[in-house]
Amino acid sequence: MFEKAREIFQNRERYGFKPYKGAAASDEVLFGLSLAVHGFDKALALSDGGIMVTARGKLQNYFGINVLDGRSAFIRKGKAVEPAIIHFNCECQIYYVFMREIRRLEAISNGIPRYLMAIPSVLALIDYAAIRLSQQIKRQRGEIQRLGPRAILPTMVRRVLGIADRTKENPINAFGGDIAPR
Repeated sequence: MFEKAREIFQNRERYGFKPYKGAAASDEVLFGLSLAVHGFDKALALSDGGIMVTARGKLQNYFGINVLDGRSAFIRKGKAVEPAIIHFNCECQIYYVFMREIRRLEAISNGIPRYLMAIPSVLALIDYAAIRLSQQIKRQRGEIQRLGPRAILPTMVRRVLGIADRTKENPINAFGGDIAPR
């Protein structure tokens, strides 16, 4: 299946593929075409969890995912799944598990032995933390632009001082009284 997808990618211009979101071709279409060429029944036989599951939403127990061992077990929406392919769409590519698996593939392709695979996992954790911190900073900047200098004060302090965000409904102080400016 993957070999066919690579072959299609190599000949993408001949097949009429167009660049998509900065990539030479859409991987979803490449894999879909490869699955169609091979027949869905063969792909279903690879796994008892179906052909493909999108890793959208909160993933649980994703430690059953390991690209090097060919494992893809995790819990999605309260149900244990083990698909042949896990699809990490754009919004899911900032998940730690996606970054971890990418780092593992990079490590193996660069000749790093398997017994050192904890290193890519740690690097992925650092990548993930950096992205989350960047998101927090971006949110804080938005708060500062929206609220001005008072945004640097913790919410509880703003409430006690009576300068709480007016978009929040009836903020209360630590003593239970309503302190929202009227």
